[in-house]
Parts: sequence; structure tokens; C-alpha cells
Amino acid sequence: MDIVEKAIPIFEQKYPDSIGVFAFDNATSHAAYAPNALIAHHMNLNPGGKKKFKDGFKSDGEIQSMHLSDGRPKGIKLVLEERGLWKKGLKRICSECKIHLPTKNDCCAVRILSLQLDFAAQKPLIQEIIEDRGHKVIFYPKFHCGLNFIEQFWGAAKQFMRNNCDYTFKGLEKMVPDALNSVPLIQIRKYARRSWRFMDAYKKGLKGIEALYAVKKYKSHRRIPNNVINV
Repeated sequence: MDIVEKAIPIFEQKYPDSIGVFAFDNATSHAAYAPNALIAHHMNLNPGGKKKFKDGFKSDGEIQSMHLSDGRPKGIKLVLEERGLWKKGLKRICSECKIHLPTKNDCCAVRILSLQLDFAAQKPLIQEIIEDRGHKVIFYPKFHCGLNFIEQFWGAAKQFMRNNCDYTFKGLEKMVPDALNSVPLIQIRKYARRSWRFMDAYKKGLKGIEALYAVKKYKSHRRIPNNVINV
């Protein structure tokens, strides 16, 4: 997060009055939430616990504190009671929600609270930081390296490292900046265009080997022809 907070002012200084689009892969660190985020899974059923939560809001827009007057977290039950959503006999969390595969919307207290507007709208910390500064953020889909040109950039940088590093920790620290700078901007743009062609191929209904064939065949193009399926 520190890197993002440092990068944004640099971008704003270089491109004043511009809106930046920051792209990230789906690494676990990129999906992390702020310590006080409204995450129902992090709350106890009854009052108490060490975690602190930011204020939420009810369906009518009224601000709702997540803590008692003594500073203790209210717990899910009290939060739902104040919203008129508590049902007698509710468990804190059901077996399906434990594995994040719910089939109902009222199966347990965690599920009901997580579907409330303020909890459902909770964003990862990295997204909050960027959007609060007026910029935009996108996350690449999981398991689709072809759509993420950053992976290709990292691959080229790691190849440089393998060829030039002495494989000591100090050597790695010294070589990382050189490795990143070894990939010219024009090559990075080629990686980005390749990812764009993959996206275009998928949009046209191509899958697997078909998409790979189209991306390679039309590598000099900015997009995949509309009649590629019939070629």
C-alpha cells in the first residue's frame, strides 16, 4: 500500500488534471481490506472483540456506529436488531458461508449483514486509496495470465535477473531495479497490445487454442478481425 500511496502523487505531478487508471492482478495483498473495514465475517455475534470497525449506515441512510458507548464492538446481533433484521434462532454463521458458498440470503447472521448496502459496498484498501484521490482501478481476472501484460513484463525482468544475478541476497537487491529498467517501454507496450488481442479474441467467442492461434496470427494487428472464426 505504501508503494501505491507514493506512486499516486508522482503520477499527479507528471500528469496534472488527469485521471489515472491503475491496474492490478488478483494477488491476496491487493484484495486486503482496511483494518476497520465493514466485513461481517470479522465480527462476533455478541458484543466484544479487539477489532474496531468504521461506522455503517442503515437502509434509510442513518449513520450507525458499530461500537457501544464503552468502545466495545456491538456484534452482529445488536447491529441487526437496530436495523430490524434480527431473527430468533439465527446462528452466527452457517456451514455454507464458512466456505463462502452460500445458497440462501437469510441462512445466518453473517450472511444477512454481509448483504446490507454498506457491508456489500466495502472495497479493498488499495481501491479506496486510489478512488479517494479521484482515480480509477481495475483488477485483472484470476487464472488468465494472457490478459495481464504485467505478467509478461515480470517474465522479461526475471529473465534478465537469471542472466545477470550472482544469486546472493545482496545481488538480488542490487539487480531488481536494473532488471525492471531492462525492459524498454516499447516492449511493454507490445505486451499490452498482446493482452488487448486476447481480450478481443475472447469477446469474439474464441477459447483456448483458438484464442492463442488468433493472437499469434494477427500479432501485427491492434484487434482480431470479426471474421476470424470463419478464417
